[in-house]
Amino acid sequence: AIAYAAVGMAQSQGETQFQRLDIRDGLPSQQVNAMAQDRAGHLWIGTKDGLARYDGRAFRVYRHAPGDMASLPSNYIGALHADSKDRLWVAVEGHGVFRLNEAETGFTRLQLLSGSGNALDIWAIVSDSAGSVWFASFGDGLFRLKPDGSIQHFLPNAKGVGLPDANVLSLAFSDDGTLWIATS
Repeated sequence: AIAYAAVGMAQSQGETQFQRLDIRDGLPSQQVNAMAQDRAGHLWIGTKDGLARYDGRAFRVYRHAPGDMASLPSNYIGALHADSKDRLWVAVEGHGVFRLNEAETGFTRLQLLSGSGNALDIWAIVSDSAGSVWFASFGDGLFRLKPDGSIQHFLPNAKGVGLPDANVLSLAFSDDGTLWIATS
């Protein structure tokens, strides 16, 4: 799907005005896959050709840089999330999940599965009120990064308890703290 970043502003008379932002304005691609907003108000936009931060005036673009281990491993961004600690989590298709460093100059891979090379497809990222960050993967189930840094991995099991499928497509928390999980 092709999409444009559109900035909507509510007007006092009930009208909404939209401003279209696209590649001519610095957006890396017209295919937008994910968006998140941090506490500073920056809009983070994940596209098929890189990650962009929009500050209300201009875009700063992050892309894979060959040989730079702190850059993203690929430019196809699948999911984004800014958690309660204002950390930006970036899912890169086929490469797992990365966290942007505080200086916003590089990324660190989160090792969700040991020995896998982390070639995971993360489709959704959410966080809960206790400070855990949850990652939905296609084919590898659900992961929970706890505040202490430990990781829980949830998969379907033969007893019929747990996830019904290893393909987790979407996540959402309801107001009462219930985690809703969509699987295939």
